[in-house]
Amino acid sequence: MKYLRMFMLSSALLMILAGCSSDKSEQVELEEIKTEQQQPIQVEISVNAEFDRDDRLAISGNTNLPADMELMLSVKSEGGYSAQSKAYVYNSMFQSELFTSGGKGLPDGKYIVSITTPTANVQPQNVKEIIGEQGINLSGEYVKDDEIWGRMVEYSYEFSKGESSAQLMPEDDQVWSTINGYLATGQYLEVAKFVDQLSNPSKDIQMMYKYAMYHVYGQDGEDEKSLESLYAIPRGYTGHNADLVSYYKYTHESYEEGRSDPMISFDDYIKLYKNGEMVKDSYASYRSEQKQSSSRESDSYSGNTQSTDTYMEKTSVYDDSGDYNKYGEYKPVETMTPDEIRAELEAILEDAMYGE
Repeated sequence: MKYLRMFMLSSALLMILAGCSSDKSEQVELEEIKTEQQQPIQVEISVNAEFDRDDRLAISGNTNLPADMELMLSVKSEGGYSAQSKAYVYNSMFQSELFTSGGKGLPDGKYIVSITTPTANVQPQNVKEIIGEQGINLSGEYVKDDEIWGRMVEYSYEFSKGESSAQLMPEDDQVWSTINGYLATGQYLEVAKFVDQLSNPSKDIQMMYKYAMYHVYGQDGEDEKSLESLYAIPRGYTGHNADLVSYYKYTHESYEEGRSDPMISFDDYIKLYKNGEMVKDSYASYRSEQKQSSSRESDSYSGNTQSTDTYMEKTSVYDDSGDYNKYGEYKPVETMTPDEIRAELEAILEDAMYGE
């Protein structure tokens, strides 16, 4: 229990320190951005259309358009379906909300995705500075000129349902049990190694690899690679452990925006922002199942002289002992301040050296 707690505290402290070090390079990065602002942009766009298990459609893609630029994504089908969604460029990527038909999946048929940009005068100020007055710095085959509004992006992508890359066969329960077991104990590098051994990992498994590398890079202080890996997972991702992915994106974005609750625990996030939902394939559901299983095992073991805490530590797949400090108080690492983390690490090390 002590060593799991120590690992979690150390990992959190390393990420905090890495974040601080990145602040020093912000001024240099800002200067680099300024030198690029007047450069023409040969617009590049690639699109991926994916249907989830409920036939809901997510549109994602990559582009060299500037960060924060607003896009309008429109989807139409031969059968008369039509819908729109706004999206914003982040880390050279964009992601739509899920397209549905009255909350349900979309029917079979051919679809056309159109991506356009609102006029330059309604874009954020930092985008205006890069694309120029009336989008004058935009160029390429996807850029159209308008006599009144200037240059705007227009891009089309046609596909048929069933030809996208999302409909892959899920792995068996044992594979996901192994991956979730590693995630529950913070063994992110083991997740990556395990996925590397799979001959044909599904889309969901690939997303868990990216999620695991987000932590691995973060623990190594490679902040840029860490965030690239996390945000390589599409915003509309709804597969296995989608709630865990959305939780870490939420905490990062909360920190970036200076909101007051960036260190909210996963359980509290599910309660507050996901209405406590535990849908199939969610990480919250996995945690709940493991806790219930551990509770049943400990109840059946209660006649033994060995303490329940010791038994749980040795037998439970889901080990949440890392959520308690050395005094037995419930204190998840993700809710602690940097000073609290340092103080507890020092206390644990002192105990290890001189005895409790």
